[in-house]
Parts: sequence; structure tokens; C-alpha cells
Amino acid sequence: MIFLKNSENPLKYNMESYKKLIILGAVFILCCRGNPSGNYAMFPEKAEFGEPEQINIKEPETFTVRTKNGLFTVTPKAEYYIHARVASKKSYWLEDDAALAPVDLALAWGKISKPEHLKRLGIRQSGRWYEYRYDENFLVTREYVRSHSCNNHAVPRNENIKQALKKIKKYDLVYIEGFLIDIDGVMKGNRFFWRTSMTRDDEAGGACEIIYVTRLQVNDRVYE
Repeated sequence: MIFLKNSENPLKYNMESYKKLIILGAVFILCCRGNPSGNYAMFPEKAEFGEPEQINIKEPETFTVRTKNGLFTVTPKAEYYIHARVASKKSYWLEDDAALAPVDLALAWGKISKPEHLKRLGIRQSGRWYEYRYDENFLVTREYVRSHSCNNHAVPRNENIKQALKKIKKYDLVYIEGFLIDIDGVMKGNRFFWRTSMTRDDEAGGACEIIYVTRLQVNDRVYE
């Protein structure tokens, strides 16, 4: 705690100390929000994003990720690139796996990526799952919704990307570069493993994508 005092008048603030507080506060806010590396204008105003790009890796090179809950081996399964709109976001704080993936993003692309359509879908996330509901007059079929939306466990490459992920909001436009990954390790004495989905048209258990995020764009801001 910083106490401000003035020898002439105890009710007056020391302006130099006050300025330092403002500067420190600005730095703290910037650190907590993530530091953008530049501005981009990749997203058209009325975007209907195409299919995610996936390039499978035949001979993956594993690497390790350490969190407060353990050491994990990461196996890249495919390079992955996706333009999409955020249909929903769920943050995790207390769960053991939150140290690996603090945020789940439900993403949508194609015809359903416009906010007016997403509002009719009624997407909800909980427990690392997502679900959607819509009326019988919705513009596309259930199969289309299933193949043009997905729930993603986002594993950030660094603290900067982690903080940017936490600040994402519903209906933001995002572009994510990274890898679809499998994770193996021991978490608090128990074996832990996650397996990524490798297709966009699956559902139920194992249908979530696990993305190791190496580069992130949120609207016109890029984080690396």
C-alpha cells in the first residue's frame, strides 16, 4: 500500500506519487489484458467464414508443458487454422485442468456465424461440453450446425495469449493459429489424458478440439 502525504496540507495528494499510481495501474491493466503485437483488418464486416484448415502431422515431435498441477507431454496431431465467431465462452478457474486450458471457446463459422443466427441457437457450455438448441424454423439443419460449430479447449502457448483468451467476449471475431494436440501426464498423482477431435462433424464424448494456440487474433488485435 502507498500512503500519500503532503507536509504543507495533510489533505492534499502528493502529485508525483499519484502519477506513479496511474502509470502502475495502466501497466497492470495492460498485462492483465494481453499485449497486442499489431493491428490487422482481416475480417469482412459481414463474414461467413470458410472451413477450418487442418494439416495432419505424420511424424509429430512431442514437447512438454509444465503447470502448477504437473508436467505434461503434448503430441501435435495437426496444424490448425480457423476463422470463426465466438458463439460462447466458458472460463475455468478452480478445476485442475484449468491450468492447462483456462478457456473453452464455442466457435461457429459458415452460415451460422452471424450474431442474429447465433442468438437463435441458444449455445450453452458447462463441464468442458457445449450444447445447442434451436427451433424447427432455423435456417439450416442439425447436421449443418454440428459440422459448422465446435467446442475448443484452448491451451495458450504463453502468458500473453492466455490473458488475451480470457478477455474474449461472445460474438468476437477470432482467427486462431496453432496445433490440434493430445495431452498425457500425471495430475496430482493421477494419470491425465486429453484426446483431440480430428474432424468437425463428430459429437458426444471426444468431439472437442484441443488447440495449442500459438497466435491469436481477436477482432483487429493480434497476440503472439
